[in-house]
Amino acid sequence: MRLLAFRSAGVVILLFVCQLGAPRLFAQNLYSLQRFRTTANVFGFKVRTGTAVGQETFYAPLHSHFIILDKPQGKYVVRFTKRGAIPTTPSALVVGGTVARVDLSNEKPITADATDYEIDESSMSSYDYEFYSGLVPGGMVVPVKWQHDGVLTSGSTIGLSAGFKQRWFGFPLTALVAAGLANIPTQNVNSTTPTNKSGYTYGFGLVTDVYDVFQIGLVFGRDHLGGSDGAAYPYEDKWWHSFEIGFAFSK
Repeated sequence: MRLLAFRSAGVVILLFVCQLGAPRLFAQNLYSLQRFRTTANVFGFKVRTGTAVGQETFYAPLHSHFIILDKPQGKYVVRFTKRGAIPTTPSALVVGGTVARVDLSNEKPITADATDYEIDESSMSSYDYEFYSGLVPGGMVVPVKWQHDGVLTSGSTIGLSAGFKQRWFGFPLTALVAAGLANIPTQNVNSTTPTNKSGYTYGFGLVTDVYDVFQIGLVFGRDHLGGSDGAAYPYEDKWWHSFEIGFAFSK
């Protein structure tokens, strides 16, 4: 029991560290594998060449796709992979975090090529863009499990996941693989009281985000104890399914 508690506490701490540090720790690598999409016409982008930043400003039309190359203090450095449709009439434009009606025919749009742009973080809040597709890390919690024979067991799992996230018809869906520590109740033939054993879980699933913070969905997996405990456990390496509650680290 002490070993299980120690391992579970370690995973919880790891999840907390990931929640706080993953976006910055993997900024150079993870962000470049993720694609975002503007949810408004956003103004204030400046061309960046090396470390030099131009003075002329550009706007990104609604539903322009981009990757984040870097996040220096108070800034975003981005590159667009797709430009949204250019409005032909005065439209809502986000300027410095506020929304105004502007005749965009007098403004210059960004280009979707190898050009790098920089924008102040205050000019593009988290409400002005959304995660669209890419690789995402996450945390996973499985509270209960329905075994392959229909029996509901109370053994829980806590662990980490990695997957590919894509928006379909406006909804974010993530296909993921996961692994973690399992708290598995076993029954000794000489005792009527179940004993919790420390094991491992591996599996896959399909989840969706709730407010870009939490994940919920359906997962399938297997539990592994090994040794004499595994030989005596009736569900050793047998498939189960359950609902999953986790954390979304993508934005």
